[in-house]
Parts: sequence; C-alpha cells; structure tokens
Amino acid sequence: MEENKQISMDDLAGMINRGFMNMDKKFDKRFDEVDKKFNEVDIRLEKIEAKLSVLELGQEDIKLRQDSSAQHFEVVAQEKTLEEHGQRIGVLERKILITG
Repeated sequence: MEENKQISMDDLAGMINRGFMNMDKKFDKRFDEVDKKFNEVDIRLEKIEAKLSVLELGQEDIKLRQDSSAQHFEVVAQEKTLEEHGQRIGVLERKILITG
C-alpha cells in the first residue's frame, strides 16, 4: 500500500533550491565551454588578421613592381619613338641636301 507523505513547504523549498543549484553548476560548466570556444575563435581571427596583413603587404609590393614595369615599358616606347623620329629626320636631311 502507498504511504501518504506530506511534504512541508520548507521541504518543497529545499528541493526546488537544490534543483536550481544543480542548474547553476550546469550553466557554469556550459558558460566555461562557450568562453573556451570564444577564446579559440579569437586566436583563429588573430591568425587570419596576421595573414591578411602579410597579403596586403605583398599586394603593395606587386603594385609597386607593376608601376615600375609600366614605367619601364613607357621609357622603351618613348625610346623607340625617338629612334623613329631620328630616322625620319635623317631622311629629311638627306632630301634637303640632295635638292638643296
């Protein structure tokens, strides 16, 4: 047969309190795990930022080389144009000497 137990208000309050105390421990453990994960994410982001900085520096170096290369090609093109103009002037000078 079942026994009828009467639970006092104090007993009930104690049970609820113990239940919440256990919940606190579970929450604390879970928050610790979440904090650990956030720390791991922070470390990964710092590594990514460092790599990104290196890439940005490399990109600047490439831009400088491209600019230098473009200037070199401009100089070569101008030298070629000057050479062509020099040849044309030579032809004109010979024509003047022949007809002059």
